Amino acid sequence: MPDPQPKMEPFGEVDLTSCDREQIHIPGRIQPFGCLIALDPDWIVSHVSENAAEVLGLPSVDELIGRPLRQFARSDAIHDLRGRMQTIATPDMTERLYGVELTEGGETFDIGMHMAGRTIILELEPHDQRRYLDQAGLVRSMVERLKRCEDTHTLCEQAGRQMRALTGFDRVMVYRFAADDSGEVISESRRQDLEPYLGLRYPASDIPKQARALYTRSLLRIIADVKGETIPVRATAEAAAEPLDMSLSGLRAVSPIHLEYLSNMGVGASMSVSILRNGRLWGLFACHHMTAKTLSYDVRSAAEMFGQVFSLLLEQTESRAERDEAARVRILHDQIMGEFMDASDIAGQFERISEAVRTLLPFDGAACRIDGTFASYGNGLAQEEFDALADFLDEQPQRRSFVADSLAEAYPDGAAYVDRVAGAIALPVRRSPNDYVVFFRKEEAQSVRWAGNPEKPVEVGPNGTRLMPRESFAAWTEEVRGRCSPWTESEQRIADTLRETIVETILRISDASREVQERLQERQDLLIGELNHRVRNILNLISGLVSQSADGERDVSEFTAVLGGRIHALARAHDQVNRKSWEPASLRKLLQAEAEAFSTDAFDRIIISGTDAKLEADAYSTMALVLHELVTNATKYGALSSRNGRVLISIKQGEEGGIDLEWVEIGGPAVAEPLRRGFGSTVIERAVVHELRGTAELLFDPGGVQVRLHVPERHLATVEVSEEEAAPTPVAPQAPVREMRLSGKALVLEDNMIIALDAEELLYELGVEDVRIVATNEEAAAMIKAESFDFAVLDFNLGDQTSVPTANLLRGRNTPVIFATGYGDMPDLVKQVEGAPIIQKPYDAHELARALQEVVFG
Repeated sequence: MPDPQPKMEPFGEVDLTSCDREQIHIPGRIQPFGCLIALDPDWIVSHVSENAAEVLGLPSVDELIGRPLRQFARSDAIHDLRGRMQTIATPDMTERLYGVELTEGGETFDIGMHMAGRTIILELEPHDQRRYLDQAGLVRSMVERLKRCEDTHTLCEQAGRQMRALTGFDRVMVYRFAADDSGEVISESRRQDLEPYLGLRYPASDIPKQARALYTRSLLRIIADVKGETIPVRATAEAAAEPLDMSLSGLRAVSPIHLEYLSNMGVGASMSVSILRNGRLWGLFACHHMTAKTLSYDVRSAAEMFGQVFSLLLEQTESRAERDEAARVRILHDQIMGEFMDASDIAGQFERISEAVRTLLPFDGAACRIDGTFASYGNGLAQEEFDALADFLDEQPQRRSFVADSLAEAYPDGAAYVDRVAGAIALPVRRSPNDYVVFFRKEEAQSVRWAGNPEKPVEVGPNGTRLMPRESFAAWTEEVRGRCSPWTESEQRIADTLRETIVETILRISDASREVQERLQERQDLLIGELNHRVRNILNLISGLVSQSADGERDVSEFTAVLGGRIHALARAHDQVNRKSWEPASLRKLLQAEAEAFSTDAFDRIIISGTDAKLEADAYSTMALVLHELVTNATKYGALSSRNGRVLISIKQGEEGGIDLEWVEIGGPAVAEPLRRGFGSTVIERAVVHELRGTAELLFDPGGVQVRLHVPERHLATVEVSEEEAAPTPVAPQAPVREMRLSGKALVLEDNMIIALDAEELLYELGVEDVRIVATNEEAAAMIKAESFDFAVLDFNLGDQTSVPTANLLRGRNTPVIFATGYGDMPDLVKQVEGAPIIQKPYDAHELARALQEVVFG
């Protein structure tokens, strides 16, 4: 027979974090609307709920516990279960089977199946053969109604109504989490006689941290009867040594504290469906019923599916709003840049700049300090107050912006002028310390409607001294002072996006005393260098993430190599155009760069003849991908895979303008027409046609692949012909990298964790025995003081610092140093590193090995 909920031991002194210490994932009990059977890897029953024998129609639980599943389950049912287990692709995935006859002549069940470590957990619920729910069709119909919604508010309202129609609950709320983990009911569909909860806020402590974590793993949670009894789960002696992890269990019993909470709300049954955005918990469908209510497994599955599709639609809707917002910001950017192109007085123009920004970002005052010049607008701070605030901001962790609805909470000195300034967004300029643009908002007294007093006074309840929520569900209004109207996520994005516009405008004005041409050129170089740095680091992150995600299987490794090669091809093209500040760049040099990325024994077998052409920047990346695919295919399958094979490349001016490039492979393996086109062949045949409006012809001649490409004249700056260029020339090989097996210990200084892990993996592949990773000069100094290293790889750019201090420490200990940078050509960097090798990011194993050869072997 079911046992009542056990008394829970108190956690000690009661405070708002008491619930966070409850281990809700290992209750050892289930709700009684189904039964649970857990199997070890040999499919022997290790755990079983006490009601399993009754549910299955067997004499006693003793006939189940410790027995192989095959002793009481039908062989075809076991076959289906084993087959379905193979489809469980992730640790948090649940497979579902409907209408399964588990025992001979027994009832049919709906079965949920998931893994908890190596344990297989089966949850059985009676199957209703009289009804069949077409889950996909029903959800598709529900989603069609949602597609008509144009904004988040309307989408949530419609989704709440759809969820209530599907499940039959008395109340369905869409509950959204705030940045502080409190939540608000933003839409509600309810029975007319129920008190409305729309607009009520709930403190973060109402949903403990571990419960929020489970919501991202198990997307649906049901409590069929708040006042119902629960069933113990029995374990074998061996399995009892460790509690059964029931995190993903749909039958899992519920914390008595949460049951008190629901009971005091007058709720008889509840269900929650997670709403995720980008893998993070955005909110919940919170469903309440005033009496006990058990939903069939197929209805719950449909509700979960609807929640997942809703999450995708929500992401699309919010992304569309963000794109519209970005378009408005771009218009404002163009307006500001146009109006202040020739301005020369910061103080005189700051008011106009602030008024322009205010059209998208509401604020009451603004101030800035650039190169010692202070300017203000509206209701803000005096210069002395601003200087002190800037000192405080300099001490904060580096980020794009500092945001505070209550400045005094983060910066106590701000309490002195809370009557003028309550909140702020600060944007660092970073030309020198203490350079900021800050937007202020004045205090706005707010009335927040909480679902009860958020302080949750301690009361004595049936489970001992606990936080009792009884009177906390009538609306409780809190008057909030000392805060501004909150900076919304949208406003914070606008501030971050406009930061570069504002900073660039102000810096341009501050530089107006210099020669106009020199100033514009310096700004252009700075922006291009910054753009190059960002793009290269993005490419490096992609490459590093792909490498770190590989699980060692051949197909995954092959995928990583192919994708990584394409990323490096784009990076090489990016470097070529960046060296000339995005001016046209040489097609020959692009060919040479692609050839140099492969093994040295192929260099003298790639022959380039004819003219050269300077490609415009917009065509360079396209040609880089095409040529990369050609070189890759030739190396893996074509002429360059054979010792005697060669590639002949000719470039000539087209008859009607533009250039014609011909690629001919000879001396390689026999070529046959492939049965299907892979991605690489598709790039070769379509990229020039689609992106450049040129032509492409790919021929699989038995003697070798032939490719003819035509690039139209509009993508060319010049076509250059000389005697030297007209003669066939092999690609010049780089010095070969000697075979190395490194040993000892290496230090990696890199402020991006993913990039650091990528460097660590490459070093281990080269034989390094121990790699230590640090993110700052300070961490590096402490480690160098305590340990010795055989060499170091240092990221030159560390936010607003460089790694030169660490390099000097290492040189003082005669430790070889390699620098890495995400920037393109940097003459100033060469001067600062004093002859140390410099490698480009994204990291390339060949380039890193060459640099190590230089510093380790000389």
